[in-house]
Parts: sequence; structure tokens; C-alpha cells
Amino acid sequence: MGNASAGRTSNPCPTNKEGTKVQKLFKAAVVAVISSLALAGCSPTVDNKTVVLVTHDSFAISKELQKQFETESGFRLKLVKAGDAGSMTNKLVLTKDQPIGDAVFGIDNTLTEVASENQLIDGELSAIDFGDVCMNYDIDWFASRSKTVPTNIRDLTSSKFRNLTVVSNPATSSSGMAFLATTIDVFGEDDYLGYWSQLKSNGLKVVAGWEDAYFTEFSGSSGHGKYPIVLSYSSSPAFEIRDDGKSQTASILRDCYRQTEFAGVLSKAKNP
Repeated sequence: MGNASAGRTSNPCPTNKEGTKVQKLFKAAVVAVISSLALAGCSPTVDNKTVVLVTHDSFAISKELQKQFETESGFRLKLVKAGDAGSMTNKLVLTKDQPIGDAVFGIDNTLTEVASENQLIDGELSAIDFGDVCMNYDIDWFASRSKTVPTNIRDLTSSKFRNLTVVSNPATSSSGMAFLATTIDVFGEDDYLGYWSQLKSNGLKVVAGWEDAYFTEFSGSSGHGKYPIVLSYSSSPAFEIRDDGKSQTASILRDCYRQTEFAGVLSKAKNP
């Protein structure tokens, strides 16, 4: 897993207001990186004029940007969404001898070691964007009940927050892996499992991916779930601004993990 403390920060990351996920691919970087993959002779899996980009489910690219890429490069772009970043990377490992695409976006710094050990990438990964993985909470939920909000991840084991927290699974989600790394950094290798045991005893809910946690289970987002504390990103509150101009949610910035996303050419890409 690498250094658990690498990249941790309390600074909020930049936001991109054109998508629903806080961690976005910067537009110029998309065109530059994907174009370089195509022009470098990346072997397409559909035909010799199509570049297949494998991404996580939260990746978003506008029709205008896709058209710009296709016009400037002369290649068609096909997206293959392969689950959360953890699930996507696992699929790439399982299909590494017969890759499901030509290039990948969304392997992050919690998964680069897996990519390296399995020789998934031809050449080097290119850093594209970053986001800070932090706990978020529903301001309205706590205010309406006159309850105290958590201020750090240690608070989540308190009986005051029993059955209130949902996170994504570290085995299948990059944000979940980032939170696992945070707990190792905060509590140390000897005590982090004890912390997870306390979370479990306090009613922690674990779901497969970030989208499940945030959009289905979290009370402060569109799913209107029953959990007012969720693992998400420091910039998530920017996407929950209501008609009064105020965000319904806030981030706990004390215990965050800087997550960097990468793109690269897949090894052994098919050439029909």
C-alpha cells in the first residue's frame, strides 16, 4: 500500500463545477494526455481509429471535450467504465494479458503499487488531478436535532455518533483505501485495527463504492439516506449548496488524505 501518510493534507482541493464528483479530470489534461496516448501508437481494441479509455464510474467528460479530442487527434474515443477505482484496477489485473482498453484513467496513489507489481502500464503513469478524502457531515441533520457535530475521526467511535457513519469498502474503493491509510497514519500500525473494530461496534456501515455511500446512503445528498456522516471529499460541500446560497454539508478537514489520480497506456493493448 506504500506510505500511509503520503499526501495527507488538511487543505481543500480545487473544485470543478461542471460535474457531480468532486475529483475531476482537468479538461486540458484530458485532451493532452489522451491525445498523447493515441498519437504515441496506443493499440486500439475496437478498430485502428478508436482509442478505448478505461475509467472508474465517476469519470465524466463533456460531449464538447470529447468532440474536441476526436477532432484534434483524428481518433474516436470510447469509454469503458469499470466500477470504482479499486474495482477497476482489480479488473485490469485480471485482464492484463488481454486488456479491456488501450489506456486507463483513475488509478490513484493508493493503487499505483498494484499497477506496478502487475505491470499494467506501458511506460509511466501521468498525474492528472487530486482530491482530499475527508469525512463529511450533514449540517441540517445535526442542527435539526441540536446534536454536536464530529470534529475528527476519533469522534466517530463515540456513542454520540452510533449508527450515523457510512464509508466505502477499502477492498473495492479508492476512497475507502484512502481512509484506511488515514487510520494507519493517525493510529499507527499497532492500533488502527482496534479503531476499525470500535467503528464496527459503533454501527459503521460499509458499502462497495463512493457513489453508493454518497448518493444513496448519505442524508445530505440526492439520495436522502439515513446516514448523516459519510466518507467523501473536502470539496463535496461545494456541490450541496442550496437555494439560500449555503451548503447543507461540511467536511472534517483535520484527518484527510491527498488522493492523486493518474492516467497511462495499458500494457499489451490489443491490435486487431
